[in-house]
Amino acid sequence: FNRQDGVWILSYFRDLRRQKETEEELRSAKDQAEDAARAKSEFLARMSHEIRTPMNGVLGLTHVALEDSPPPAQRRYLEKIQASARILLRVINDILDFSKIENGRLDLENRPFRFSQLLTTVEDLFKATAEEKGLRFAVNADPRIPEYVVGDELRLSQVLLNLCGNAAKFTDSGSITLDIVLEEAGEADLSLRFTLRDPGVGLSAHQLGRPFHPLAPAATPTPR
Repeated sequence: FNRQDGVWILSYFRDLRRQKETEEELRSAKDQAEDAARAKSEFLARMSHEIRTPMNGVLGLTHVALEDSPPPAQRRYLEKIQASARILLRVINDILDFSKIENGRLDLENRPFRFSQLLTTVEDLFKATAEEKGLRFAVNADPRIPEYVVGDELRLSQVLLNLCGNAAKFTDSGSITLDIVLEEAGEADLSLRFTLRDPGVGLSAHQLGRPFHPLAPAATPTPR
Protein backbone atom coordinates (compact mmCIF):
# COMPACT_ATOMS: atom_id res chain seq x y z
CA PHE A 1 0.00 0.00 0.00
CA ASN A 2 1.10 3.56 -0.71
CA ARG A 3 -0.40 6.74 0.68
CA GLN A 4 -0.43 9.85 -1.47
CA ASP A 5 -2.22 13.09 -0.51
CA GLY A 6 -4.30 11.27 2.09
CA VAL A 7 -5.40 8.57 -0.36
CA TRP A 8 -4.35 4.95 0.00
CA ILE A 9 -3.31 3.42 -3.29
CA LEU A 10 -3.14 -0.35 -3.74
CA SER A 11 -0.46 -1.45 -6.20
CA TYR A 12 -0.20 -5.01 -7.58
CA PHE A 13 2.71 -6.36 -9.58
CA ARG A 14 2.85 -9.66 -11.44
CA ASP A 15 5.92 -11.16 -13.06
CA LEU A 16 4.88 -12.39 -16.54
CA ARG A 17 8.30 -13.51 -17.60
CA ARG A 18 7.63 -17.18 -16.75
CA GLN A 19 4.28 -17.10 -18.57
CA LYS A 20 5.94 -15.60 -21.63
CA GLU A 21 8.66 -18.25 -21.50
CA THR A 22 6.03 -21.01 -21.29
CA GLU A 23 4.09 -19.59 -24.22
CA GLU A 24 7.30 -19.41 -26.26
CA GLU A 25 8.14 -23.03 -25.35
CA LEU A 26 4.66 -24.14 -26.42
CA ARG A 27 4.96 -22.31 -29.75
CA SER A 28 8.35 -23.88 -30.33
CA ALA A 29 7.05 -27.38 -29.49
CA LYS A 30 4.08 -26.87 -31.83
CA ASP A 31 6.36 -25.77 -34.66
CA GLN A 32 8.64 -28.78 -34.11
CA ALA A 33 5.66 -31.16 -34.12
CA GLU A 34 4.34 -29.69 -37.37
CA ASP A 35 7.80 -29.91 -38.95
CA ALA A 36 8.09 -33.55 -37.86
CA ALA A 37 4.66 -34.36 -39.30
CA ARG A 38 5.57 -32.76 -42.62
CA ALA A 39 8.90 -34.60 -42.71
CA LYS A 40 7.14 -37.91 -42.00
CA SER A 41 4.60 -37.39 -44.77
CA GLU A 42 7.32 -36.39 -47.24
CA PHE A 43 9.42 -39.41 -46.28
CA LEU A 44 6.53 -41.85 -46.74
CA ALA A 45 5.59 -40.34 -50.08
CA ARG A 46 9.18 -40.47 -51.30
CA MET A 47 9.73 -44.03 -50.11
CA SER A 48 6.47 -45.24 -51.64
CA HIS A 49 7.64 -43.89 -55.00
CA GLU A 50 11.07 -45.49 -54.59
CA ILE A 51 9.65 -48.89 -53.63
CA ARG A 52 7.03 -48.81 -56.37
CA THR A 53 9.70 -48.82 -59.11
CA PRO A 54 11.28 -52.21 -58.25
CA MET A 55 7.86 -53.64 -57.41
CA ASN A 56 6.66 -52.78 -60.90
CA GLY A 57 9.76 -54.57 -62.16
CA VAL A 58 8.79 -57.68 -60.19
CA LEU A 59 5.30 -57.57 -61.67
CA GLY A 60 6.60 -57.01 -65.18
CA LEU A 61 9.13 -59.85 -65.07
CA THR A 62 6.57 -62.19 -63.49
CA HIS A 63 4.16 -61.41 -66.31
CA VAL A 64 6.86 -62.14 -68.88
CA ALA A 65 7.71 -65.43 -67.16
CA LEU A 66 4.04 -66.47 -67.18
CA GLU A 67 3.78 -65.65 -70.88
CA ASP A 68 6.69 -68.04 -71.53
CA SER A 69 4.53 -71.12 -70.81
CA PRO A 70 6.33 -72.35 -67.67
CA PRO A 71 5.70 -75.86 -66.25
CA PRO A 72 2.55 -76.15 -64.05
CA ALA A 73 4.46 -76.11 -60.73
CA GLN A 74 6.46 -73.02 -61.69
CA ARG A 75 3.31 -71.35 -63.00
CA ARG A 76 1.65 -71.77 -59.61
CA TYR A 77 4.65 -70.21 -57.86
CA LEU A 78 4.76 -67.32 -60.33
CA GLU A 79 1.04 -66.67 -59.90
CA LYS A 80 1.51 -66.54 -56.12
CA ILE A 81 4.38 -64.09 -56.55
CA GLN A 82 2.22 -62.00 -58.87
CA ALA A 83 -0.71 -61.96 -56.45
CA SER A 84 1.52 -61.02 -53.51
CA ALA A 85 3.25 -58.28 -55.51
CA ARG A 86 -0.09 -56.80 -56.54
CA ILE A 87 -1.26 -56.67 -52.93
CA LEU A 88 2.01 -55.04 -51.87
CA LEU A 89 1.81 -52.53 -54.71
CA ARG A 90 -1.68 -51.52 -53.64
CA VAL A 91 -0.46 -51.04 -50.08
CA ILE A 92 2.42 -48.90 -51.36
CA ASN A 93 0.03 -46.80 -53.42
CA ASP A 94 -2.16 -46.42 -50.36
CA ILE A 95 0.74 -44.87 -48.42
CA LEU A 96 0.42 -41.88 -50.74
CA ASP A 97 -2.96 -41.25 -49.13
CA PHE A 98 -1.37 -41.04 -45.68
CA SER A 99 -2.62 -37.48 -45.31
CA LYS A 100 -6.15 -38.84 -45.25
CA ILE A 101 -5.30 -41.02 -42.27
CA GLU A 102 -3.68 -38.09 -40.46
CA ASN A 103 -6.90 -36.14 -40.94
CA GLY A 104 -8.90 -39.00 -39.42
CA ARG A 105 -10.48 -39.89 -42.75
CA LEU A 106 -9.96 -43.23 -44.44
CA ASP A 107 -12.52 -44.00 -47.13
CA LEU A 108 -13.45 -47.61 -47.84
CA GLU A 109 -13.93 -48.68 -51.43
CA ASN A 110 -17.07 -50.37 -52.71
CA ARG A 111 -16.08 -52.34 -55.78
CA PRO A 112 -17.07 -55.79 -57.00
CA PHE A 113 -14.44 -58.47 -56.56
CA ARG A 114 -14.25 -62.23 -56.67
CA PHE A 115 -14.47 -63.42 -53.09
CA SER A 116 -13.23 -66.94 -53.73
CA GLN A 117 -10.13 -65.57 -55.48
CA LEU A 118 -9.28 -63.44 -52.45
CA LEU A 119 -9.49 -66.51 -50.20
CA THR A 120 -7.40 -68.55 -52.62
CA THR A 121 -4.69 -65.87 -52.51
CA VAL A 122 -4.69 -65.86 -48.70
CA GLU A 123 -4.51 -69.64 -48.59
CA ASP A 124 -1.72 -69.84 -51.17
CA LEU A 125 0.38 -67.22 -49.41
CA PHE A 126 0.31 -68.90 -46.00
CA LYS A 127 0.06 -72.56 -46.86
CA ALA A 128 3.75 -72.78 -47.76
CA THR A 129 4.76 -70.85 -44.63
CA ALA A 130 2.64 -73.11 -42.45
CA GLU A 131 3.99 -76.26 -44.06
CA GLU A 132 7.57 -75.13 -43.42
CA LYS A 133 6.76 -75.12 -39.69
CA GLY A 134 4.90 -78.43 -39.91
CA LEU A 135 1.49 -76.74 -39.55
CA ARG A 136 -1.73 -77.42 -41.38
CA PHE A 137 -3.47 -74.37 -42.85
CA ALA A 138 -6.96 -74.46 -44.31
CA VAL A 139 -9.63 -71.99 -45.42
CA ASN A 140 -13.27 -73.07 -45.19
CA ALA A 141 -15.84 -70.82 -46.86
CA ASP A 142 -19.60 -71.13 -46.59
CA PRO A 143 -20.84 -72.36 -50.02
CA ARG A 144 -23.78 -69.94 -49.78
CA ILE A 145 -21.44 -66.94 -50.13
CA PRO A 146 -21.78 -65.43 -53.65
CA GLU A 147 -18.88 -65.72 -56.05
CA TYR A 148 -18.73 -61.92 -56.45
CA VAL A 149 -19.27 -59.41 -53.66
CA VAL A 150 -18.94 -55.63 -53.36
CA GLY A 151 -16.58 -54.10 -50.83
CA ASP A 152 -13.01 -53.05 -50.12
CA GLU A 153 -10.93 -56.01 -51.29
CA LEU A 154 -7.64 -54.43 -50.24
CA ARG A 155 -8.71 -53.71 -46.64
CA LEU A 156 -10.22 -57.15 -46.23
CA SER A 157 -7.13 -58.86 -47.61
CA GLN A 158 -4.89 -56.78 -45.30
CA VAL A 159 -6.89 -57.85 -42.25
CA LEU A 160 -6.88 -61.51 -43.22
CA LEU A 161 -3.19 -61.50 -44.13
CA ASN A 162 -2.27 -59.88 -40.81
CA LEU A 163 -4.41 -62.31 -38.81
CA CYS A 164 -3.08 -65.36 -40.62
CA GLY A 165 0.47 -64.05 -40.46
CA ASN A 166 0.28 -63.62 -36.67
CA ALA A 167 -1.30 -67.05 -36.30
CA ALA A 168 1.54 -68.66 -38.27
CA LYS A 169 4.15 -66.66 -36.34
CA PHE A 170 2.96 -67.66 -32.87
CA THR A 171 1.94 -71.25 -33.60
CA ASP A 172 4.53 -74.00 -33.38
CA SER A 173 2.40 -77.09 -33.90
CA GLY A 174 -1.09 -78.17 -34.89
CA SER A 175 -3.33 -76.50 -37.43
CA ILE A 176 -4.61 -73.03 -38.36
CA THR A 177 -8.11 -72.73 -39.78
CA LEU A 178 -9.90 -69.73 -41.25
CA ASP A 179 -13.68 -70.21 -41.37
CA ILE A 180 -16.05 -67.82 -43.16
CA VAL A 181 -19.76 -68.21 -42.51
CA LEU A 182 -22.67 -66.37 -44.12
CA GLU A 183 -24.74 -65.11 -41.19
CA GLU A 184 -27.24 -62.88 -42.98
CA ALA A 185 -28.07 -62.15 -46.60
CA GLY A 186 -30.20 -59.12 -47.40
CA GLU A 187 -31.22 -57.70 -50.75
CA ALA A 188 -28.25 -55.35 -50.88
CA ASP A 189 -25.76 -56.57 -48.28
CA LEU A 190 -24.21 -59.60 -46.64
CA SER A 191 -23.07 -60.31 -43.11
CA LEU A 192 -20.04 -62.58 -42.96
CA ARG A 193 -18.34 -63.93 -39.85
CA PHE A 194 -14.61 -64.65 -40.03
CA THR A 195 -13.17 -67.01 -37.43
CA LEU A 196 -9.48 -67.83 -37.17
CA ARG A 197 -8.59 -70.79 -34.96
CA ASP A 198 -5.08 -71.71 -33.89
CA PRO A 199 -3.37 -73.28 -30.84
CA GLY A 200 -1.05 -70.29 -30.33
CA VAL A 201 -0.27 -68.37 -27.16
CA GLY A 202 -3.64 -66.61 -27.11
CA LEU A 203 -4.58 -63.42 -25.27
CA SER A 204 -5.13 -62.62 -21.63
CA ALA A 205 -8.43 -61.21 -20.37
CA HIS A 206 -6.80 -57.76 -20.22
CA GLN A 207 -5.52 -58.00 -23.80
CA LEU A 208 -8.94 -59.07 -25.08
CA GLY A 209 -10.27 -55.66 -24.08
CA ARG A 210 -7.68 -53.81 -26.18
CA PRO A 211 -8.04 -55.12 -29.75
CA PHE A 212 -8.56 -51.66 -31.28
CA HIS A 213 -5.96 -49.76 -29.26
CA PRO A 214 -2.73 -48.58 -30.91
CA LEU A 215 -0.49 -51.48 -31.87
CA ALA A 216 2.03 -52.55 -29.25
CA PRO A 217 3.94 -55.85 -29.14
CA ALA A 218 3.21 -58.18 -26.27
CA ALA A 219 5.92 -58.15 -23.64
CA THR A 220 5.69 -61.85 -22.90
CA PRO A 221 3.75 -64.79 -24.37
CA THR A 222 0.43 -65.46 -22.72
CA PRO A 223 -0.43 -69.15 -22.30
CA ARG A 224 -4.00 -70.20 -22.96
